[in-house]
Amino acid sequence: MPTRTTILSALAASLLALVPLAPARAQQAESRFPTLTVTGQGSVSVRPDELRISFAVITEAASVGDALDENSRLARRVIDALKRKGVEDEDVQTTDFSIYPRYSNERKPNQTPEIVGYRVQNQVRVKTADMAAAGDLIEAGVDAGANSVAGIQFTVSDEESVYEEAIAAAATDARRKATALAEAAGVRIVRIVSIDLEPTYGGGPRPMYAAADMRMASEGAPPIEPGEVQTDARVRIVFQISEG
Repeated sequence: MPTRTTILSALAASLLALVPLAPARAQQAESRFPTLTVTGQGSVSVRPDELRISFAVITEAASVGDALDENSRLARRVIDALKRKGVEDEDVQTTDFSIYPRYSNERKPNQTPEIVGYRVQNQVRVKTADMAAAGDLIEAGVDAGANSVAGIQFTVSDEESVYEEAIAAAATDARRKATALAEAAGVRIVRIVSIDLEPTYGGGPRPMYAAADMRMASEGAPPIEPGEVQTDARVRIVFQISEG
């Protein structure tokens, strides 16, 4: 995520041409003179250059040993298959490994539920810069033994630069709104009292694909489209104003 320094630098660069920044203690200053508060929004959409997919192998057996052995065998097959598709060793990461007991559905009063088996899950996440590889990787992983595929995510490797562009766009939007409001109200913008980044929600598309079977039911790799990733920013700017 962008650092505080880079965020403030982006804001300063986009707003420096408007008016000088106000001194400290902006809230106290606001109470001494009229102000105009504006929220600006900025969005930047770019083609993603990084793809991440999570694969999981889930197995169940009566004994924990059998469930673990089968899971380890299939998980190794999945990882090997993904690497044969060009995924580098450093771009394969285990993100979850768990073993859970399975209990009987039959419930008897004052008795501990009976364990009837065990469930083992091993999840790995792979990363690649090949945007066209999504379908082939899914097909290879599922054919090798993965029975859950989720969390497909298209991202931008240089998120910081894109976020700074969105901040600049939000600041420009705030300037435009403030200028229009000031002209309509017959007042003049004197200076900036305060600038704050506001939280944003949502973002770019996050395509997901899930498979329940151990083999692909359809012929060939599934179609996966990267689209564009959208980055949003919001800024709240308080301006000191005076009568024109």
